[in-house]
Amino acid sequence: MSRDVIVDFNVLPHSTRERLIASTRPHSADAPLFSDEDRTTQRGLARWIVAGLLGLGHFCFIALTAFGTPGARGVQDVDSIIAYALTISLMVAAVLGIAYHRKRGAGLPFVPGRYLFPLEFVDLREPRMRIRSLNGLIEFKGVHQHVNGTYSHTSFFFTFQGGVVEEFQVRDKHDAERRLQVFQRVRKGLAGAMERQDANALQQLDAFFDVRMKGGFQAFQGKSQDALDTGPRASGVPSRLGRRWLTSLTAGVVLGITALLLRNLASDYTAFEAARKDGSGAAFHRYMLTGWRYVDEARRLGAEAEFTGCEEEGAEACWLTYLERWDGSPRSKEVREERLPRAALAEADDTVSALRRFRTRYPASVVDGEAKARIHELFVKSLAEFKDQASTTHAGIVPFVGGLMAHLEATDNPRVLLRFRQQSSPTLAKADKLLGKAMRRQGREMAMVSRHFEPQYTQPLEQAITEALSSAFMEIFPTDLLTLQAAPAGQPVADTAVPVLEIVYTIDWSGNTYSSVETRRVFVGIQFEFSGDMRVPDQKPLRFGLRVNPPDFFTVQFTPRQLELVGLNGRGPSDDDVYRVMALRAFDQLSDKLRQVFFRPTSKAFQASTLGGSEEAPEGLREALSQPSPP
Repeated sequence: MSRDVIVDFNVLPHSTRERLIASTRPHSADAPLFSDEDRTTQRGLARWIVAGLLGLGHFCFIALTAFGTPGARGVQDVDSIIAYALTISLMVAAVLGIAYHRKRGAGLPFVPGRYLFPLEFVDLREPRMRIRSLNGLIEFKGVHQHVNGTYSHTSFFFTFQGGVVEEFQVRDKHDAERRLQVFQRVRKGLAGAMERQDANALQQLDAFFDVRMKGGFQAFQGKSQDALDTGPRASGVPSRLGRRWLTSLTAGVVLGITALLLRNLASDYTAFEAARKDGSGAAFHRYMLTGWRYVDEARRLGAEAEFTGCEEEGAEACWLTYLERWDGSPRSKEVREERLPRAALAEADDTVSALRRFRTRYPASVVDGEAKARIHELFVKSLAEFKDQASTTHAGIVPFVGGLMAHLEATDNPRVLLRFRQQSSPTLAKADKLLGKAMRRQGREMAMVSRHFEPQYTQPLEQAITEALSSAFMEIFPTDLLTLQAAPAGQPVADTAVPVLEIVYTIDWSGNTYSSVETRRVFVGIQFEFSGDMRVPDQKPLRFGLRVNPPDFFTVQFTPRQLELVGLNGRGPSDDDVYRVMALRAFDQLSDKLRQVFFRPTSKAFQASTLGGSEEAPEGLREALSQPSPP
């Protein structure tokens, strides 16, 4: 069995060392038959340089991210130590790795690698050489390797006793064939020289000739270096470089903590200086979000800067921002109790709703009296405008509306309800009975009246009067000061503090009848009795009565809007149509008379809205409901 011999390069004879070094250089006369140079050092240097640059780039990235930027992780938290430690460990490992490979390359005077000489295989990658004699070679073969049918390289396999195989690759096919020929020729020349015992020939062919002359490789095993020998020497890598990963991790932790601390100190200082250079409250507030050493100073400077800016701007939003950012500062009480309410009132629209919203947001503020005075001025202004357009036929209307305004101002509620209530009358049913019997004796047809004046027919007219009167009031009173609304039908008013205008009306038989000129069909004449009751809490009510009597003669002529209110929508008149038109005429007169209670007919408010107009009804409604006939 072939045994490997381990020999220190430095104990070899001086001449052998020089000859061995020269044999690993290009174009040497003692060049080995086959060689496989070890490029671990070159590849290692390249890998560690790339790793070091990546580590440096990542270090710069994490250190400079948000560096000196207020409010954006300018001061990194403790969790960042892991990133710094790993990155610095990689950089330290790269430095030690580069040092390791440079030291390894510089310590070897020969080109490290695996070499096949005429008599030995030599592993020359470290100062301690591994040597195997070719006497133990039991097989040698060369194989041309192909990839996808294309020549790739030639592999030479040297099999030694014990099954150990050493492989050498040659990339050029012609070079491989040449090396094979040289190998066979040299081996043959060595055999001949040994047979002739030609020392000169053996010395030329064998790089280790001097070793053999001194007892062979076994004689140099365990031999110490000659201190007086000045020949070339090979040195190993210091052991501390071999433990570089442990060193790198230790340095990474220590330097990572230090780097994070120094980085945060520098970033915090830069961020604070940037905020101070900006000088605005917003800049100091951004610094405080992630600041560190200068937070107290930033709070003081930021509050002062924001206060100065808000004084110049004078806006409510600015003072609100001040309190949001600097609540607890020496002047925050002044801002909350005085500066903010004054700015808010200055920006408030000159409307009752806007001023009431202000008083809700800032109750009992230093300018609450001023806000109340502005609201009062708006009521006084509207009341004065009402007096200019008020009715002159109802003496009590101006004092009543004055009391109404005082109530609405005091309660902060603009609602005034208009409520209609229809009282039943037996006269319509009586007319149906008496007139129906009389008309049958005369052989004439009569349109029954009682069922045509149920609430579902009169409610649209009630709503129309509410809208008309509301439009009149809106000409004078803004809706946030007075809003006229229809009270829920058939329900009592839940809020007793809300003023109510209640209209109670009764529909009676007028004692007359009307007949159609064309059909001679008889219709019952009706009249409306209206009574008004206007109530304001804690005030004397205002009452009035109105009667709408049927004319002796009338013609049906209404606008499309009026026809829509009574449900005709352009159709010709039926019994329902005629009676509903009678109701419309009565409510139309009520609308005029009701508005006359409050406004002069020539006033703008009076003319703002009516139930009627000047457009004629469709042709089908022009049938005259003319002269009355006796019952």
